Amino acid sequence: MPRFGCPQKLPLRWVIIAPMILQISTAVGVVGWLSWRSGQRTVIDLATRLSTQVSQQIDKQVRNYLNTSELVLKVNQTAVETGNLKLNNFQQLERYFWEQTQLTEFVSTLFYGSAEGEFLQVEQSEPPTVSIRTQETAPNWEVYQLNDQGERIKRVQVKEYDPRTRPWYENAVKSGGLTWSLIYVFIDPPVLGITPAIPIYQSSGELQGVMAIDLPLSQIGEFLSSLEISQSGEAFIIDRQGDLVASSTSELPFAETVQGRTRLPATQSNIPSIRLSIQALQDRWGDLEEVGNYQTIIEDEQGNRYFLQITSLRNDQGIDWLLGIVIPEADFQAEIAANRRTTMVICAIALFVATTLGFITSRWIIQPILHLVKATQAIAQNHLDQRVPTENIRELDTLARSFNKMAIELRETFTAWEEMNISLEQLVAQRSASLKVSEERFSKAFRSSPDPIAISTLEEGCFIEVNQSFLEVTGYHPQDIIGKTAAEINLWTNRRDRARIVRELRSQGRVLNQEMSFRSATDEFRTVRLSAELLQLNDEQCILWVANDITQRKQAEAALREKEEYLRLILDNIPQQVFWKDTNCVFLGCNQNWARAAQLPNPEAVIGKTDFDLLDDPQLAESFQTEDRHVMETDQATLHKIARKIRPGENGEEVWLDISKIPLHNASGEVIGLIGVIEDITLRRQATEALKLEQKKSEALLVNILPQDIVEQLKQQQSTLPQPGQKTLIAQHYEEATILFADIVGFTPLSAQLLPIELIDLLNEIFSAFDHLLDRYQLEKIKTIGDAYMVAAGLPIPRADHVDAIAKMALEMQAAIGQFYVRPHEPCRIRIGIHTGSVVAGVIGIKKFIYDLWGDTVNVASRMESTGYPNKIQVTEAIYQRLKDRYTLEKRGTVKVKGKGEMTTYWLLGKR
Repeated sequence: MPRFGCPQKLPLRWVIIAPMILQISTAVGVVGWLSWRSGQRTVIDLATRLSTQVSQQIDKQVRNYLNTSELVLKVNQTAVETGNLKLNNFQQLERYFWEQTQLTEFVSTLFYGSAEGEFLQVEQSEPPTVSIRTQETAPNWEVYQLNDQGERIKRVQVKEYDPRTRPWYENAVKSGGLTWSLIYVFIDPPVLGITPAIPIYQSSGELQGVMAIDLPLSQIGEFLSSLEISQSGEAFIIDRQGDLVASSTSELPFAETVQGRTRLPATQSNIPSIRLSIQALQDRWGDLEEVGNYQTIIEDEQGNRYFLQITSLRNDQGIDWLLGIVIPEADFQAEIAANRRTTMVICAIALFVATTLGFITSRWIIQPILHLVKATQAIAQNHLDQRVPTENIRELDTLARSFNKMAIELRETFTAWEEMNISLEQLVAQRSASLKVSEERFSKAFRSSPDPIAISTLEEGCFIEVNQSFLEVTGYHPQDIIGKTAAEINLWTNRRDRARIVRELRSQGRVLNQEMSFRSATDEFRTVRLSAELLQLNDEQCILWVANDITQRKQAEAALREKEEYLRLILDNIPQQVFWKDTNCVFLGCNQNWARAAQLPNPEAVIGKTDFDLLDDPQLAESFQTEDRHVMETDQATLHKIARKIRPGENGEEVWLDISKIPLHNASGEVIGLIGVIEDITLRRQATEALKLEQKKSEALLVNILPQDIVEQLKQQQSTLPQPGQKTLIAQHYEEATILFADIVGFTPLSAQLLPIELIDLLNEIFSAFDHLLDRYQLEKIKTIGDAYMVAAGLPIPRADHVDAIAKMALEMQAAIGQFYVRPHEPCRIRIGIHTGSVVAGVIGIKKFIYDLWGDTVNVASRMESTGYPNKIQVTEAIYQRLKDRYTLEKRGTVKVKGKGEMTTYWLLGKR
């Protein structure tokens, strides 16, 4: 029976057999496990590759779907900024939207809302429609059915609508750039959708409106349904709130509730695999906001396993969705399960054969070892004359011969060891007495030293001993530092310093007067001169540290140096030139600017010199010293003396200086020198002269911008241009004035055919020719707007022939336009409209003045141009009555004019 508390001893037979069986069982088990694991890995790899391939297809499709809308909006924004697309021309804008919705199925609904509440929408529905809201239809919009060519057929709906109150408009204005709305349910047809919108700004930075696209997300769901994932795999997309965006199933991503149609949370989906996937994500992260790209295996309540892959779908404008691919493991398992069963049978047969061979081999080996065990037990009982028989197995035979030889040597060694033990005890007693005397002497010097001293191990750096001075300087108690390293108590300011000192000690044996810094227990930084030396202590190599605390001296030196550097920094960074002298007019110093002006290499070069040393002109030097002595003798400063000076060098530039000299006093009030401050005011004087010149140029420019009569009125009102916040109103009513509007035909398609610079060159040539005609007939050019040209006669100076002058100008413009060609054999064409009546003309506002006209006459003249024909001059009844006796006119008939109704108009053909 074994003794109580001692473990049961195992027979050698089992010690040999058991590990062998264990190794064989382990090997067979590992092979079987690897086979099973390989099958599992094959399934995982296959599912991963399939999920990744499908995810990449979906990611590409979704990004193309979203990016196409962003691209269309940004292209339209660029077209507006370059002037190729005019948002206030709804007729052109409607056609433009129709053509864009024909380009791709990804853009089916495109619309625009202006800052004034106007709205235009083109929708490729069944049938296609256009919705429009203008100032005339407000607060309602009108919906018209379109044919296959985008032409209006009939009005189908009228209802109240203001785009400025819609979330897509408000969000775009708030963000100031392209933004995506939240996902919501479209009304007709009832599908999930999302709206990207982009604000459009005028060149002045004022909001012009917002352009947007309605994207039905059902197209994404149709694409998911078309993918072949696996026999029963599914794909779905959710947002970060867990609501469905689209899925490969026929399930609708929204639900009918009492409050109406609402988004369907994925946790309420009818598809078990989708509900299980969302639950797994919530268990893993809790909040879907933290989910990124992720792969895992999930299991339902029946034990069915699914492969789940989550991919993040994001863009820079706020889209942040999660794409999920979930595939049942059962879709891959049938063939792998059969291979696994075959592998397990083969492993069981291999285990049985290996165990049987292990028993036979161990019995053959164990018998010679038992002989060796008995001989060893005898030696342990001090029977040293033991021998074991040799064996037929080579290794066991070698072991037996070695054992017999060892037994003989053991007897001889045991005898020699007893004799050595006696001699060693005597030597240890002698050395212990000598060491005690040396330790007492070292301890007395160590404790009484006024300098901080410490001893630490060389390798680990643990402190073995420190003296009282070391504790006082560092602020630690002995129990806080003994047995710890400098790193543990955070003693070294720079830990690399210790490593460097240790390297020097290894190579030189000692280090002397190295300046170091360390941190005390109160986090105070101390500076010391450190010396160190290697010593041997208790058979261990240690370091003796001796420090001299120089913290207070270093602090005083640093404070003085900081004050000097701060004063020098101030002097060198002020814009003025500064120097100072003693009572003998000898320079004591200067700043960097004065040294540079005096052509000295640095401020220190002036110390000890006088004006005679620095100047080539003795008389000038004498005058400076006389002035300086007067300041110091009278104790009166000279301030802001203006002096003109020619700068040295080939250019001989003229500079103007503002010079001040102030006496310096000591603590008793006695004058001990003076300080001079010189400021270069050349730029200030030049700026004053330049300002006068600019005022003359500005007045000339104003005359070129505004009529001479208006400029004179402005000059009478005030001597300078209005300041911000000051109102300016120069307006006058004219009972009779004639207005002409001209517009180049086909300018929008022309802008798409020509390069921007070519287009501007052509406009410049045309408008310059018109300007020459203005000078000939002494008319007033009001403004140009894009390709439109506006002229007035009879203002600001009234004239009796204002209608006749405009008629001549119109005929000349009609003739001049034929000289300009868009391309060979294709001349430019122009529409002209004229009307006469009363107007108000003048300048309003507080900045960017422009002479402009207001009134019904202006609006009618503009409508005459817009409703006219190319290369035709359309005039009103009022113009006809004035010109019919002197000009040839042809009646056109009645024309519907916006805001006026039916009006009778005429074509101006020429002069009789």
